[in-house]
Amino acid sequence: ETQGLPGLIQHGLIFLVAEKYIKPIPGGWQYPPDLLSFDLHTELRVRGQLPPNNLPENLSGFIGRKQELPYIKQMIQENDLVTVIGPGGQGKSRLAVQAAAESMHLFPDGVFIIPIIDVTSITMLVTLISQTINYPISGAIPADEQLINYLKKKKMLMVIESGEKYLQEAAQFIAKLAAGTSSVKIIATSHNIMAVPDEIILK
Repeated sequence: ETQGLPGLIQHGLIFLVAEKYIKPIPGGWQYPPDLLSFDLHTELRVRGQLPPNNLPENLSGFIGRKQELPYIKQMIQENDLVTVIGPGGQGKSRLAVQAAAESMHLFPDGVFIIPIIDVTSITMLVTLISQTINYPISGAIPADEQLINYLKKKKMLMVIESGEKYLQEAAQFIAKLAAGTSSVKIIATSHNIMAVPDEIILK
């Protein structure tokens, strides 16, 4: 069981060995009885060995759409914008967050959840994204241009949990963001498709 972070197993093992939580012995490994209850994910986050992120700390017990995980993770690597659509209560956000957690090792500049349910303008959307990824916007250059220019050099994954009332307006900026950055990937969750260029749909 990898608790949603299989790509970071190597980091975890290196940490455990370096800190002498586990020790190599002839024929195997020596480890303390309480190792199974050790919160490795939190320890790695505190020590800066995980990419910046705002994912939930406990992602264990994922069930339901587990068979779709390999597909969505592959889609993230091959495409800039993947939208998971469907009615409420079908586990869209949970699937997207799990895929993001299991892909964290591919995005050294961060993995962030951006909930836009209360967003009602492009200005609010840009501000929300900037604050979430901890990028301060200032100066006379338009905020959306500053954000996209900053992200052009970043390898980052965003999970955008959509607000249906503002979906089409938000979609235009989300598409602009995806197109304007070469290494920023976006998973959006929504009841409906955003209907923008290069959007990959997962139902």
